[in-house]
Amino acid sequence: MHGIPSFILYLKGESAEYHSRQEWAACADCASLIDAGEWHSLNERALTALVKRYCLSRSEIPCFRQQVEGLYRMFRRHIIAEC
Repeated sequence: MHGIPSFILYLKGESAEYHSRQEWAACADCASLIDAGEWHSLNERALTALVKRYCLSRSEIPCFRQQVEGLYRMFRRHIIAEC
């Protein structure tokens, strides 16, 4: 797999540039969701992890949901299957 282009992700009001430069990595559960094309389930799994990790409030969740959905939309658009 090849890296996807740079993008901006905002975490609690601070922007940080995150991008893939080489092969990406995913845990076994997320890799299975990606391989199966279960993007909604992957979005929810990632959002749940962010809520726990950053102690997000209910009012912050909709914004983060949009960010996660956007990230995976970009990932899907730029993913290159192995030959």
